Amino acid sequence: MARGVPDEEVYEPRVMPEEFPRKITPQFRGPSPIGGALERFGDVINQKYQADSATWAGDQLGNLRVQAVKNLEDMKAQVPAGQDPGDFTAKYLATFDKQSAPVIDQASTNPFASKMMEKGLRDLRDTLATHSMEWEATQRVAYRNDSILKNLNAQLPVVEAHPELADQVGSTLMDQINATGADPSQRLLFARQMHAQLSEAAANGLARQNPKAVLDGLNNPDTAPDALKGLTDQQRESVRQRASAQYVDQRAQGIQAVYQNQGTTAGVKALAAIDKDDSIPAELKDPIRAKVNGQVNQLRAQRREQFASQVSQLEENIGAETAGPQDKASAWNLYEKGALNPTELASVMGGIERSEREAAKKGLSLEGARQAYESGTPLDSEHPEVKKGVGLLFTSLTQDSTPGSPDYVNRATDVTAKVGVAPEPALSWARTSLVGGDPKSAAAAADMIDRLDSTNPRSMAYALDPKTKAIAGVINEAVRAGTDPAIAVDMARKNAQSDNKALEERWTQLVGAGPKGFATQQNALQSRLSSDEHFKPGFFSSVPQVPTAMQSEFDALTKDYYRYTGGDLKQARDLATRDLTHTWGVSEVNGKREIMAYAPESMFPGLTPQVVREDIAAALKDRQGLDPSTVRLVMDPQRTARTQGSQWNLEAPDKNGLLEVMRDKSGNPLVYQLPVTKEGYERVKGEERQKLIDKALQAKKTEEEAEAVHAAESRQDAWGSP
Repeated sequence: MARGVPDEEVYEPRVMPEEFPRKITPQFRGPSPIGGALERFGDVINQKYQADSATWAGDQLGNLRVQAVKNLEDMKAQVPAGQDPGDFTAKYLATFDKQSAPVIDQASTNPFASKMMEKGLRDLRDTLATHSMEWEATQRVAYRNDSILKNLNAQLPVVEAHPELADQVGSTLMDQINATGADPSQRLLFARQMHAQLSEAAANGLARQNPKAVLDGLNNPDTAPDALKGLTDQQRESVRQRASAQYVDQRAQGIQAVYQNQGTTAGVKALAAIDKDDSIPAELKDPIRAKVNGQVNQLRAQRREQFASQVSQLEENIGAETAGPQDKASAWNLYEKGALNPTELASVMGGIERSEREAAKKGLSLEGARQAYESGTPLDSEHPEVKKGVGLLFTSLTQDSTPGSPDYVNRATDVTAKVGVAPEPALSWARTSLVGGDPKSAAAAADMIDRLDSTNPRSMAYALDPKTKAIAGVINEAVRAGTDPAIAVDMARKNAQSDNKALEERWTQLVGAGPKGFATQQNALQSRLSSDEHFKPGFFSSVPQVPTAMQSEFDALTKDYYRYTGGDLKQARDLATRDLTHTWGVSEVNGKREIMAYAPESMFPGLTPQVVREDIAAALKDRQGLDPSTVRLVMDPQRTARTQGSQWNLEAPDKNGLLEVMRDKSGNPLVYQLPVTKEGYERVKGEERQKLIDKALQAKKTEEEAEAVHAAESRQDAWGSP
């Protein structure tokens, strides 16, 4: 549509909207009757000229705004993230001016368009310049802040490796923060963040270098290093966990090195020493034990493969009942090297002892005892004739020794170690000396009892009464703590003669007879069993439920020992636990792990649950309709204790699923004999021994195959072809 007033016929449109508007001036000469009309027509033309100019200028400004904003966003997008924007505003305005220059030149001949363009471009330029400067400033601050964070993150590993650089790094970063030009609150936030992270990195570095010092510092803020003082509660806990883990690793590695380089005995002593090491935080002792146990288990797995042939030969000799003193030496050597763990060593030693015991006579003369002593053959510690023969042997060996002298005590220990029976003359002397002998003799007697109990716990289970054991225990503990023997003996005797009524009242106050006292005793027994590897063999295992009978026996023994130790509850519980572990153990013969008196695996080391279950199945094969897997071992009230756990009754479910004792044809309880005789042991161990041999051979074969493959790969690498 043409520009102008609607229906105007005298005006012909000559430009399109995108063309620059030009003013049309009507021409007339001289006076004319239509002069007034022409003037009016000129006014109309002038109005239209102004309108066209404004429209053109508006279109141009609109296009320039769109293009200018697009150029601005494009230039912003081209600035790399996290980089300094540089002279962004100046570059953008230069682009803006260059883009708008042609339009300004074009409008210069039109006063209306020129004025409108000048104002519009000035306002647009000012607005976009302000925006650009603000964006540039924001980007520059963001760049500086990002630079601080990058520098901080890059310096954290340096500070952790060298905590002494924390102050130096912090000073540099603080100067950088102050130079950002950011708002003071923002700079404060950066400073706090920087300080917190540097402090934690320095603390972690200290935890790696000296974890014990860090733990002490966390527990005693007044003496803590500066790096620990600026930590938040969350950071303190994080550093504590890191220091604890590092401390556990360091101590465990040290003990593991003893196991590996000095042997198992030295390693066990090093591990046991942490119990009395007050420098080790109490809460870290169990993690250290767990770490060491895991490392030792790995070492044992390696050593067992390394010495598989020796282990196999040892098992074969035991199965054939040809094992003797040389096998004991071999077993100890394998134990020291880590190829056997304590349970396996006990099992092997038990097997050797059973092998040797078969040759010993039940009724023992002096000569028979001497032969058993010289060959190291274990004897039956409960048989009266054996006790008599061992007593005669000991008397003959010590006829030139003074009772209580080092030679006398060493002889008693040696005899007990070799034949498994404590000499009655030595025990009789010990009882007399502890109660009424001079302090020197009493101290020697106490030391001998401890050595005999350590040498062969089973031989001492019922050899002495609780009062005698308590006196010996008090004397030994006091002497080891540095007390003069005379004072220790006097104290032990007074404790044993203490006022029973007063001790009874104190016992009631400490332990009581109600649920609280029962729980106290229960926890005491549970904690002691948890530290015994026979009841809790590993970190991820647990102590089975303690039977009521065992708990009752522990309570009774504790109360007796409490009376005879003069009210030393800890020592009373330790002595009671020591007695219990002579007859109670963990067994899996009835399926799940459980604590039971005279546990077969404990009383006869080397006897496995699988062996017992297979022997039960063989013994009951003629019982029609009976599933041997449902049969359980159950104690005979008298026979099991008398035979030291070799004879048991059996239980099986009746038609209603209730367990009842199995009976023989005469209606008497069926007696089951564990396979610990020569014939039974030989029969059930044959397959176990062959499995061990096959496993060792397979391991050797696998190792040889791996070595062959490795050799072939090495040749291929060397020559480029198989």
